[in-house]
Amino acid sequence: MLKRRCLVSDTAVRHEVLDTTKSFCVTAPAGSGKTSLLTQRVLALLVTVERPEQVLAITFTRKAAAEMRERVMEALDAAKQGIQAENAHEARTQSLADAVLAHSRALNWSLTAESLNIRTIDGLAAQLNRVMPVLSGLGGGITVTDDVLPLYQKATSELYELVGEDSSRGEALRQLLLSMDNNWQRCSELLLELLGRRADWLPELGQHTDPEGASQRLIATVQAAISERLSVLTQTIDAHWLSDLEHQANAAVGRLTAYVASGLVEPQKVDIPVGPIQLSTEPAQLCSWQWVVRWILTGDEKPRKRLDKNNGFQAKVDQTAKDAVLGLISKLEERTDWLNLLVEIAYLPRTTSDDQEWQGVLHLSRVLPTLAAQLLTVFRSRGVVDHTHIAMSAEAALGSDDEPTDLALRLDYQLAHILVDEFQDTSQGQYRLLEKLCRGWSEHNHMNPRHPRTLFIVGDAMQSIYGFRYADVGLFLRAREEGIAGVLLNDRSLSRNFRSQAGVIDWVNRQFSSIVPKYGDRRLGVVPMTIAEATRSEGLEQAVEIHNFPDDQVRETNFVFSRICKLLSQSNDSTIGVLARTRSSLEPISRMLRDSGIDIVGSDLTSFSRRAAVMDLVSLTRYLANPADTVALIALLRSPMVGLTLKDLGLLTPILTRYSLAASVEKIADESVELSTDGEKRSVFALKALLWAEGKRDRLNLVNWVEETWKRLGGDLILPTEEEPDTRAFFQQLRDQETEGVLDADRLVTWLETKHATIESTTARVELMTLHRSKGLEFDHVFIVGAGKSGRSSQKPLLRWNRDEQNGLLIAARPASDAENTLYDYLGFVNRRKEAQELIRLYYVGITRARESCSVTATLSSESQWPP
Repeated sequence: MLKRRCLVSDTAVRHEVLDTTKSFCVTAPAGSGKTSLLTQRVLALLVTVERPEQVLAITFTRKAAAEMRERVMEALDAAKQGIQAENAHEARTQSLADAVLAHSRALNWSLTAESLNIRTIDGLAAQLNRVMPVLSGLGGGITVTDDVLPLYQKATSELYELVGEDSSRGEALRQLLLSMDNNWQRCSELLLELLGRRADWLPELGQHTDPEGASQRLIATVQAAISERLSVLTQTIDAHWLSDLEHQANAAVGRLTAYVASGLVEPQKVDIPVGPIQLSTEPAQLCSWQWVVRWILTGDEKPRKRLDKNNGFQAKVDQTAKDAVLGLISKLEERTDWLNLLVEIAYLPRTTSDDQEWQGVLHLSRVLPTLAAQLLTVFRSRGVVDHTHIAMSAEAALGSDDEPTDLALRLDYQLAHILVDEFQDTSQGQYRLLEKLCRGWSEHNHMNPRHPRTLFIVGDAMQSIYGFRYADVGLFLRAREEGIAGVLLNDRSLSRNFRSQAGVIDWVNRQFSSIVPKYGDRRLGVVPMTIAEATRSEGLEQAVEIHNFPDDQVRETNFVFSRICKLLSQSNDSTIGVLARTRSSLEPISRMLRDSGIDIVGSDLTSFSRRAAVMDLVSLTRYLANPADTVALIALLRSPMVGLTLKDLGLLTPILTRYSLAASVEKIADESVELSTDGEKRSVFALKALLWAEGKRDRLNLVNWVEETWKRLGGDLILPTEEEPDTRAFFQQLRDQETEGVLDADRLVTWLETKHATIESTTARVELMTLHRSKGLEFDHVFIVGAGKSGRSSQKPLLRWNRDEQNGLLIAARPASDAENTLYDYLGFVNRRKEAQELIRLYYVGITRARESCSVTATLSSESQWPP
């Protein structure tokens, strides 16, 4: 465990990290000027290489890569033009840029934005695939798609075709379904989730081709993990406290035994251990530890406030012992690190091997690789892959440590320096890729101390909020403490915040330092906080406010709306960000702002399933794809494009289900159906447009066919301006399907339900988005609404795993019964701890977006839930 201290001044750090002979890990909190520092480091490194591509800068988003590239080119352009620097920071940047220009002229570089080796991690992986396409399993010319759900669903459905197969994988699939009560849909949902993480489990499951050997390795790993956690506990908790606790526990066990013998307590109401309590680090004593934890903590993992005869303390008889134990327990109120360790002990797997869990792992070790192979077949048939496939292929393209590929050797020659931005967002697969890129650097640096290769990673563990994308904050802590691939990193931290006024900084320092653990634990995603130093004077008296409106969302929305209106009236240029954990929490304030005529920008705010124009286009497309789809036709006739009343629609529906379009038009014309005059006109207008479309079937490409029909129905004439981006997104989705040579109506519906529309405006000063999307942005004023609301609940996965850095792989399948203290449960506990810590960091990210003020609002009913 590591407690963070700022040992070097901020100014000194910014100067030191420009030393191109050293490697660094820089912790750069919110608003610390991280991008400027990266820009200066890139400029400094360019002077040391023969070709600009020898300096590789890696980011996680295209936006960040573009910004870094732009910053470097702006510095070079300013140096070319001789623009006068306005402060010491700009002067240093200009000096570095001058040196790069001189170096470029000396080596005849043609230095452009394109020549800078600044790319996203996905872009780097794609480049490696292009160089060695055979390792992708698909050859060259593949397309990467974000629309992965239909591909995963197709692979899963093809897997089920093997259920009747007389083979080990067929039997494993049948056993898997049996363990889930043959609920195929639920099983499918869990398999779909696992497909997105196959980069983590696919390399691991291969070891189970030797079940007995793998089982023994798992048992040894569990025992080592138990021993390691007990060692951490005994090293952290005061030895005298533990000794007193052990003594009191054994005394209480003796009294409980006597109570039962005398009939003072009923045997079924007390928990008496089999042997004496021994609080040692031996795995065999885990039962002792877990008994003690149950003895001193409540069922909801809180220190006990009272003890009675069922705990070994008879009223008025054992008062002295009772007071002594309560005194020991009270220590846990102030030492939450002790408490957290004891809670974890309660979840450690009591048994080292569980046949049911292990059989589940063996079944999945046969099913999941088959599922991955089915997915590869789907990729081949569609000519597309997902980002996970690209990342796995890139890793394979570099080979192993023992057998590096020619590409790995070539890159080893080409790369001299690597920079990684936002390193706290790194996943296990991305970390492995970086390790391979740096392979052999430590040996090189030892032999070439005057021309070392360097690694420069920048991040802020307190802004690690993408666990759902498999980011692992523990990797940042690991790299900081141990280095990467043998390359040790100088640990440095920035502290000055250039964004927020002092009031915001002081509040964040005070509040978060009280809830963020002082010591880090990378296994559980626990990261210590770096205290920020304000560079701007204090502004508003109440820089950060928290307001709760118990069970009253209307009051919450009205409060936020009035505050926004007031801020807009006070300034003509201030920006406002409205953030929330979930999109649904943003809908009430979004609706109120738009209804009041206030321009807003909403990033992926509203589900396409709530956007009328897109829903109408989906109905039209479904009908064109299948003219027998009467439901789609009725939805189309009811849409604003046609606008039939319910009465006219009820009269017309029997005709449409019985006759063709042409015949239906004739029936309307000869008044076989008694529609209203308006309904008759609207029906004939719509049906003739659809007859035109039928005549163009196979004559127009898919996108033009749908779009022209939509226009003939007048869809473009009634389209609200704010929904224009939605229709563009829909036609792009159609275009993607057309490229793949298939129109899948169900896939369109899935897209409708899972994708979200963006509200655009060039004049809006109010922007709404989720907390996750706000990272990297800043606003004058921030509102965080719906605080404390829980996010989406997740199902128990089929498989849980965790690679323990010291001990090895821990892996468990979901047991069919509700057994206690299983390895599966322990791994679930680890995940919950990580999620709880990430939630704290999510609100830290949201509040630190504010330059001037932040208001956090909630509608929590219980006082115990407040503050969120």
